Amino acid sequence: MDAQNASATTPTWEEFPSGTLTDESLIVVCSDDGIIRNANPELAKGMSYECRAGNIAIFPNETDRSKRTVEYDPDQVIVIRPHETVVVKTYESFRVPHDCYIRFWLKGSLFTHGLAPVHTVADPGFPGADPEAPGHMGIVLHNMSNRYVKIKPGEGLAKAEVVKLTAKVRRPYSGQHGFATGVWPDSDKYHCSTELLKSRKIQPTSKSEVARAYGLGVDLMRKRIAVLQFAISILSGVVFFMDLALLLHSKRSDLKTRAALLARYSLHSLQGYCLERY
Repeated sequence: MDAQNASATTPTWEEFPSGTLTDESLIVVCSDDGIIRNANPELAKGMSYECRAGNIAIFPNETDRSKRTVEYDPDQVIVIRPHETVVVKTYESFRVPHDCYIRFWLKGSLFTHGLAPVHTVADPGFPGADPEAPGHMGIVLHNMSNRYVKIKPGEGLAKAEVVKLTAKVRRPYSGQHGFATGVWPDSDKYHCSTELLKSRKIQPTSKSEVARAYGLGVDLMRKRIAVLQFAISILSGVVFFMDLALLLHSKRSDLKTRAALLARYSLHSLQGYCLERY
């Protein structure tokens, strides 16, 4: 009897008023056949659901397409290098009705450690008409810091806010990109070709472009390396003439050999020290 009363008092999606769902309503849509799947109802708090990180990450800037998608073991962590962009798949999957959309934003505790705050949306109809589409959201993470940041699968990644619309949309999401097609993202579309850069007279390896793209710190390092290269060239010339002078003025062949070997060894040692030091 209690179960029947509970079922009778639990509203259906059609009975929800338009607007942002609160935690009680979010718990209702957290089910295997609901809007939020693979869900833990205890993660619904306030007016959002805390999505967890999955074990699949996409590295869109990886030149080798076969290495862009990486699936991690449960005990592994996803490492985001400094200034690297990674797309992390949510553990939860979503089936968004045509009169609904879901807003996602990064957890505050993550962007305080250097990850850029992200905001994305699952459109009405996501992930498309294909019932076999996985429906996981890709959360784009960009590490703005100089530290290596780790994301552990199963831990909190982003907040999801479910919003019911006043009516169904006429043109729902059709699954044109993302995990529905296995392509994330269509990265080459927005990359400048070498021909385009040449037409705009942009030389990525020039001094001015290095300074603009990577900052004054990298430009200063480039200048220090240039000075060291010049100094090594001067020292190489000095050692060469010293070697030549020893060979011309020495009367003993074994002395000549030892002097030449010593000069070459000194030069190589200096070059190795400079490369390792700077």
